[in-house]
Amino acid sequence: MSTTGRSESMNAFFDKYVHSKTTLKQFVEQYENALRDKWEKQSRAYYESFNSTIACMFDYDIEQQFQTAYTNAKFREVQEELRRKSYSYPTLLGVHGSMQTFTVLEDIRVGGGRKDITFRVYWDEMSCDFGCQYCLFKFRGIVCRHVLAILTQKKVGTVPSKYVLERWGKDVRRRHTYIAMNADDLRTSPHPPDLIG
Repeated sequence: MSTTGRSESMNAFFDKYVHSKTTLKQFVEQYENALRDKWEKQSRAYYESFNSTIACMFDYDIEQQFQTAYTNAKFREVQEELRRKSYSYPTLLGVHGSMQTFTVLEDIRVGGGRKDITFRVYWDEMSCDFGCQYCLFKFRGIVCRHVLAILTQKKVGTVPSKYVLERWGKDVRRRHTYIAMNADDLRTSPHPPDLIG
């Protein structure tokens, strides 16, 4: 996310709580309300993710692997990649030992027409290591549709654990959810705690 996008996202988040005429005291109170609402929303999402399962769209073992491991929100992203995989067509370019190089032609919609885009994917059959020019794993932490097209074509049942990131796991409890948010102690105490140490 760009700096501008991050700033706009934060502005949209706080617009529900503060406005241009908000006093400093109101801002502090509303800031705490905003954090509390955000924490409650995340807690609900974690609870739902841990206690419910989204059905698989396809009959791939890889999809079931991600369904078991990932939060519902991240699993939906993986499912979207699996869905869009149907527009990706891999072709073997060359083999060097256990390393195979593919081009994956992706048919995408642009405006009112269609366009073909080519991505290069590397796959090591022995270690099941892979890489793609699309770099979705590098930037968003999920396997892209181009790699999934090759893995499903090769009938790979599971991906190595290094491609199933723990940070998206259902059983990961985010540390920021443990932070106390009550500023009442600071307002009512004659001697506020040392905030530096």
